[in-house]
Amino acid sequence: MTGTLTMAGGEVTSTVAKLDYQVQIPVGPASFSSGTWTATDSSNVIFVTRTPANTTEYYSLPIIVPSRTTALKGAKLKSVTAVVTLGGTLDTTNDDFEINIIKVTTPVDGSAPVGSVLAGDSGDDYPTAQNTKAKRLVSGHHTFVVTIPTDEQAFMAEGEQYYVRIKIKDNANADLTCVLKGMVAQFDMNVL
Repeated sequence: MTGTLTMAGGEVTSTVAKLDYQVQIPVGPASFSSGTWTATDSSNVIFVTRTPANTTEYYSLPIIVPSRTTALKGAKLKSVTAVVTLGGTLDTTNDDFEINIIKVTTPVDGSAPVGSVLAGDSGDDYPTAQNTKAKRLVSGHHTFVVTIPTDEQAFMAEGEQYYVRIKIKDNANADLTCVLKGMVAQFDMNVL
Protein backbone atom coordinates (compact mmCIF):
# COMPACT_ATOMS: atom_id res chain seq x y z
CA MET A 1 0.00 0.00 0.00
CA THR A 2 1.29 3.44 -0.92
CA GLY A 3 0.86 6.40 1.41
CA THR A 4 0.35 6.92 5.09
CA LEU A 5 -2.78 5.56 6.76
CA THR A 6 -3.82 6.43 10.27
CA MET A 7 -6.74 5.27 12.37
CA ALA A 8 -8.57 7.91 14.39
CA GLY A 9 -11.94 7.14 15.89
CA GLY A 10 -12.62 4.42 13.32
CA GLU A 11 -11.87 6.73 10.37
CA VAL A 12 -9.11 5.94 7.87
CA THR A 13 -7.24 8.96 6.51
CA SER A 14 -4.82 8.98 3.60
CA THR A 15 -2.26 11.73 3.09
CA VAL A 16 -1.22 10.66 -0.43
CA ALA A 17 -3.45 11.32 -3.44
CA LYS A 18 -4.04 8.74 -6.17
CA LEU A 19 -2.67 10.21 -9.40
CA ASP A 20 -4.40 8.28 -12.17
CA TYR A 21 -8.11 9.21 -12.27
CA GLN A 22 -9.92 10.26 -15.41
CA VAL A 23 -13.52 10.99 -16.33
CA GLN A 24 -15.25 11.22 -19.68
CA ILE A 25 -16.71 14.61 -20.52
CA PRO A 26 -19.91 14.11 -22.55
CA VAL A 27 -19.63 16.16 -25.75
CA GLY A 28 -23.26 17.27 -25.44
CA PRO A 29 -25.47 18.83 -24.37
CA ALA A 30 -23.45 21.97 -23.91
CA SER A 31 -23.91 25.69 -23.77
CA PHE A 32 -22.57 27.73 -26.63
CA SER A 33 -22.25 31.41 -27.38
CA SER A 34 -23.70 31.41 -30.88
CA GLY A 35 -23.71 29.56 -34.15
CA THR A 36 -24.92 26.08 -35.00
CA TRP A 37 -23.45 23.03 -33.27
CA THR A 38 -25.06 19.76 -34.38
CA ALA A 39 -24.73 16.39 -32.61
CA THR A 40 -24.73 13.22 -34.72
CA ASP A 41 -23.88 9.55 -34.26
CA SER A 42 -21.41 7.98 -36.67
CA SER A 43 -20.01 4.46 -36.21
CA ASN A 44 -21.10 4.51 -32.54
CA VAL A 45 -19.27 7.76 -31.81
CA ILE A 46 -21.12 10.97 -30.91
CA PHE A 47 -19.81 13.92 -32.93
CA VAL A 48 -20.59 17.61 -32.51
CA THR A 49 -20.05 19.59 -35.69
CA ARG A 50 -19.84 23.35 -35.85
CA THR A 51 -21.32 24.88 -38.98
CA PRO A 52 -18.63 27.17 -40.44
CA ALA A 53 -19.29 30.86 -39.83
CA ASN A 54 -17.20 34.01 -39.98
CA THR A 55 -17.32 34.60 -36.18
CA THR A 56 -15.70 33.72 -32.88
CA GLU A 57 -17.76 31.05 -31.08
CA TYR A 58 -17.46 29.13 -27.81
CA TYR A 59 -18.73 25.66 -26.90
CA SER A 60 -18.62 24.90 -23.15
CA LEU A 61 -19.00 21.59 -21.31
CA PRO A 62 -19.03 20.97 -17.55
CA ILE A 63 -16.29 18.76 -16.10
CA ILE A 64 -18.05 16.62 -13.51
CA VAL A 65 -15.58 15.30 -10.91
CA PRO A 66 -16.16 14.54 -7.22
CA SER A 67 -15.11 17.25 -4.83
CA ARG A 68 -15.10 17.65 -1.07
CA THR A 69 -15.57 20.55 1.32
CA THR A 70 -12.55 19.38 3.33
CA ALA A 71 -9.30 21.09 2.30
CA LEU A 72 -6.87 19.03 0.17
CA LYS A 73 -9.47 16.29 -0.44
CA GLY A 74 -11.45 15.30 -3.49
CA ALA A 75 -10.23 16.05 -7.01
CA LYS A 76 -7.30 18.04 -8.40
CA LEU A 77 -7.91 18.63 -12.11
CA LYS A 78 -4.68 18.31 -14.14
CA SER A 79 -5.51 18.23 -17.84
CA VAL A 80 -8.09 17.72 -20.57
CA THR A 81 -7.66 15.64 -23.72
CA ALA A 82 -9.90 16.50 -26.69
CA VAL A 83 -10.34 14.60 -29.95
CA VAL A 84 -11.11 17.10 -32.73
CA THR A 85 -11.11 17.13 -36.52
CA LEU A 86 -10.36 20.46 -38.20
CA GLY A 87 -10.78 21.14 -41.88
CA GLY A 88 -11.48 23.66 -44.58
CA THR A 89 -9.13 26.49 -45.40
CA LEU A 90 -7.30 27.26 -42.17
CA ASP A 91 -5.83 30.76 -42.02
CA THR A 92 -3.17 30.76 -39.28
CA THR A 93 -3.07 34.57 -39.30
CA ASN A 94 -6.79 35.32 -38.90
CA ASP A 95 -8.29 32.09 -37.49
CA ASP A 96 -7.80 30.61 -34.03
CA PHE A 97 -8.56 27.41 -32.12
CA GLU A 98 -8.12 26.91 -28.37
CA ILE A 99 -9.28 24.51 -25.70
CA ASN A 100 -9.66 26.37 -22.40
CA ILE A 101 -10.10 24.95 -18.91
CA ILE A 102 -12.30 27.35 -16.93
CA LYS A 103 -12.88 27.58 -13.16
CA VAL A 104 -15.99 29.28 -11.78
CA THR A 105 -16.27 30.04 -8.08
CA THR A 106 -19.72 30.12 -6.46
CA PRO A 107 -20.06 33.44 -4.63
CA VAL A 108 -21.61 34.34 -1.33
CA ASP A 109 -25.18 35.63 -1.49
CA GLY A 110 -25.36 39.02 -3.16
CA SER A 111 -22.19 38.62 -5.24
CA ALA A 112 -21.64 37.54 -8.84
CA PRO A 113 -19.79 34.33 -9.79
CA VAL A 114 -16.13 34.76 -10.75
CA GLY A 115 -14.64 32.79 -13.65
CA SER A 116 -11.04 32.41 -14.76
CA VAL A 117 -9.14 30.58 -17.48
CA LEU A 118 -6.81 28.03 -15.85
CA ALA A 119 -5.26 26.67 -19.06
CA GLY A 120 -5.42 26.73 -22.83
CA ASP A 121 -4.96 30.44 -23.43
CA SER A 122 -1.15 30.13 -23.43
CA GLY A 123 1.05 28.02 -25.70
CA ASP A 124 2.82 26.68 -22.61
CA ASP A 125 -0.36 24.75 -21.70
CA TYR A 126 -0.07 22.54 -24.82
CA PRO A 127 2.56 19.99 -25.89
CA THR A 128 5.30 21.32 -28.19
CA ALA A 129 3.53 19.99 -31.29
CA GLN A 130 0.43 22.10 -30.45
CA ASN A 131 1.83 25.15 -28.63
CA THR A 132 0.98 27.79 -31.27
CA LYS A 133 -2.22 28.46 -33.13
CA ALA A 134 -0.38 27.71 -36.39
CA LYS A 135 0.44 24.22 -35.05
CA ARG A 136 -3.16 23.70 -33.86
CA LEU A 137 -4.74 25.01 -37.07
CA VAL A 138 -3.84 22.04 -39.27
CA SER A 139 -6.44 20.07 -41.23
CA GLY A 140 -6.98 16.54 -39.99
CA HIS A 141 -7.66 14.46 -36.88
CA HIS A 142 -6.11 15.74 -33.66
CA THR A 143 -5.81 14.67 -30.04
CA PHE A 144 -5.21 17.93 -28.19
CA VAL A 145 -3.92 17.93 -24.62
CA VAL A 146 -4.30 21.01 -22.41
CA THR A 147 -2.53 20.93 -19.03
CA ILE A 148 -3.05 23.27 -16.10
CA PRO A 149 0.41 24.53 -15.03
CA THR A 150 1.65 22.35 -12.15
CA ASP A 151 1.96 25.25 -9.72
CA GLU A 152 -1.68 26.20 -10.42
CA GLN A 153 -3.14 22.72 -9.94
CA ALA A 154 -5.11 22.53 -6.70
CA PHE A 155 -7.73 20.33 -5.08
CA MET A 156 -11.18 21.73 -5.81
CA ALA A 157 -12.38 24.01 -3.05
CA GLU A 158 -15.97 24.19 -1.88
CA GLY A 159 -18.21 25.79 -4.49
CA GLU A 160 -15.78 25.52 -7.42
CA GLN A 161 -16.95 24.33 -10.83
CA TYR A 162 -14.85 23.44 -13.86
CA TYR A 163 -15.68 23.70 -17.56
CA VAL A 164 -13.86 22.96 -20.78
CA ARG A 165 -14.49 25.52 -23.50
CA ILE A 166 -13.73 25.21 -27.19
CA LYS A 167 -12.90 28.57 -28.75
CA ILE A 168 -13.03 28.71 -32.52
CA LYS A 169 -12.39 31.89 -34.48
CA ASP A 170 -12.97 31.92 -38.23
CA ASN A 171 -12.11 35.39 -39.49
CA ALA A 172 -11.14 34.54 -43.04
CA ASN A 173 -13.86 33.04 -45.28
CA ALA A 174 -16.35 31.17 -43.04
CA ASP A 175 -14.72 27.90 -44.08
CA LEU A 176 -13.07 26.55 -40.90
CA THR A 177 -14.75 23.25 -40.00
CA CYS A 178 -14.59 21.79 -36.50
CA VAL A 179 -15.87 18.40 -35.34
CA LEU A 180 -15.59 17.51 -31.65
CA LYS A 181 -15.34 13.73 -31.25
CA GLY A 182 -14.54 13.13 -27.59
CA MET A 183 -13.12 14.57 -24.40
CA VAL A 184 -11.56 13.20 -21.21
CA ALA A 185 -10.34 15.00 -18.07
CA GLN A 186 -7.41 13.71 -16.00
CA PHE A 187 -7.21 14.37 -12.26
CA ASP A 188 -5.65 13.31 -8.96
CA MET A 189 -7.94 12.10 -6.21
CA ASN A 190 -7.60 12.14 -2.44
CA VAL A 191 -10.79 10.52 -1.20
CA LEU A 192 -10.03 9.59 2.40
